[in-house]
Amino acid sequence: MAPRWPAGPITIQNTVVTLSNNATTVNLPHTTADNSFTVTLLAPSDGSFQTVAVAQHSQQCLDDKNLSTPDGTQQQQFFCEGGDQQLWNLRSVPGIADTYTIVNQRSGKCLDLNGASTADGAAIIQWTCHGGTNQQFTLRKVTYGGNDAYDFQLVARHSGKCVDVSGISTAAHALIHQWTCNPARQGSPLNQTWRLWAAESYSWLRPLVIRDSTSATRMIPPLSAPIHCAGTPARVRTFWMR
Repeated sequence: MAPRWPAGPITIQNTVVTLSNNATTVNLPHTTADNSFTVTLLAPSDGSFQTVAVAQHSQQCLDDKNLSTPDGTQQQQFFCEGGDQQLWNLRSVPGIADTYTIVNQRSGKCLDLNGASTADGAAIIQWTCHGGTNQQFTLRKVTYGGNDAYDFQLVARHSGKCVDVSGISTAAHALIHQWTCNPARQGSPLNQTWRLWAAESYSWLRPLVIRDSTSATRMIPPLSAPIHCAGTPARVRTFWMR
C-alpha cells in the first residue's frame, strides 16, 4: 500500500517575531501532546514559500505524475509521500496580491493551464515557466465553518477558475483540471480546497521537533525553544501533530 500522511498538523500558533542577535524564544501554549510539536522559523523573504498541497476531499497531494519532466504532463492527485514531485515553490507575482507562480521542485516547471484555456475541464499541466497569466494563481482563503487557516482555493488568474480534482474523485491518479470555483463559503465538495502544509525540509527552515517517545499521551512542561535565523522579522509557525 502506498504510504499516507497522518491526519495532518493543526496550526496552534502563527506569529511574527523580532529577532535579537538572530535569535528568538518560542513559548508553546499547550502542555500535552498526542504525538509531537514542530516549530519552524520562516526567514524574511519576498513572500515566496515552499509547500505541499493536499486536496481536502481526498487527503491526497497535488503530484507531478510519474515524476515527469516534459512539458505538457497533466498533474494528478496521489498519496502524500514527501517526494520532490509533491513539493511546490510558490513564487510571488510582483505587484499582484496573494498571487504566485507554482513551480514543481522536481521538474522546475510551472503549473499551467493548457493552451491558456478558460473552459471548464481544461487540463492543469506543467510547462516551462514563461510568466503568462495562465501560470499565475491567486490563493483565495475559504471561509466555510471548520476550515483550517491554511485552506485555500487556487484560482487561475487568466480564467478566474479553480484548480480542481476531476469528478470529485478520491482515487489515486485522479487528474487535475480547472473548473468554475465554488463559493469560498461552501463547505462541500472540497475538491477545490487545498491545504498548504509547510515542508519541514525547506533549506531556510530550522525545525524543532519534540516527540513523545514513551506513550500516546503524556504531560510535558511549558516549552521554550531558542531558534536562530539570519534576518528580522521572521514568522514562526507552530503545529500540533496528531
